[in-house]
Amino acid sequence: MKNNIKNKIAAFALLSLSIVAGAPAAQASTLTYTGLGYGSNVDLMVNTQPETVFAGQIRVTIDTVNAIAYCVDLFSSLELGSYANVQGSPSAFANGGRAAWIVENYALNIASNASAAAVQLALWEVVHDNGTGLSTGSIVGASTLNATLASDANRIIAASLGQSSNNATILYNTYSSGKKAQTLIVYTPPTSEVPEPSSIAMLGIGIVGIGVGVYRKRQTSSVVEN
Repeated sequence: MKNNIKNKIAAFALLSLSIVAGAPAAQASTLTYTGLGYGSNVDLMVNTQPETVFAGQIRVTIDTVNAIAYCVDLFSSLELGSYANVQGSPSAFANGGRAAWIVENYALNIASNASAAAVQLALWEVVHDNGTGLSTGSIVGASTLNATLASDANRIIAASLGQSSNNATILYNTYSSGKKAQTLIVYTPPTSEVPEPSSIAMLGIGIVGIGVGVYRKRQTSSVVEN
């Protein structure tokens, strides 16, 4: 009986240590661009040059998970196909926390082309021009840009001032040739807090300690009974 208790305590200790050591390392993913969602073509002045670009949702698959992404890199291209993808935190990207806040608060439950386009314009402005609005900076609304769309985008930009979130993932993509491709952002639902490895280790040690205490108590009881 005593040996059986010792074996159970030892097994519990090994299980606790395996939990601490078993966390997998982060790995690169494969991103596949499958098409466009809600959005529309918009007329902009990009670095003083007129451009008509699509502003709106980008449908992607990250490994096997379907997602809706938005562009945070107007100066690179993305075409139908697959890309090597590395995922990053908003805090490591220029104005990424503010962009994540926009995605979290405005990009969910989009159900119109105009709403998706306004979110995309706001993201470009915040990331590339620090949210100065569509009238100044490297990205400016052309005279033919829909006035209501510009107003909606500027309203989102103004609301995002001073805001930040970590509930998003930045997707850094590269072509098969190694050339940089368009960087995207996707909403990442918040999850319950995961204990730090040191906390898990302490929990394991505590559990083992309780087991040892139980064993000693039983051992003492056995001596008293004898």
